[in-house]
Amino acid sequence: MKDFVRATINTELTQREIYYLVSQALPEFFWREGDSDAQGLYITGNKEDFGQIQIWFDEGAVDVTISLRAARTSGLNEALKEEFFSNVISNVLPIIGEVQKVIST
Repeated sequence: MKDFVRATINTELTQREIYYLVSQALPEFFWREGDSDAQGLYITGNKEDFGQIQIWFDEGAVDVTISLRAARTSGLNEALKEEFFSNVISNVLPIIGEVQKVIST
């Protein structure tokens, strides 16, 4: 199983609206939002010894990256990683907007 997924989503939602939706959908992550001078608005969610989700905003779209590389050292088995990715891709990303592409590496 891959440890990294990237998705592009078309959306009209604001940063605050997406923050609310993902924090409700994945409450086990610690979520925060901010504004980077170099890359603009973002939301990031972290779960210790598991992984990270980053959402970067562009005009009319967001780029989402999900990394479970931290799970390598925590002993998380491949089936649980696959289940998590499947849940996020099928159930969480569509609430943000129209998923344009998903790439696993």
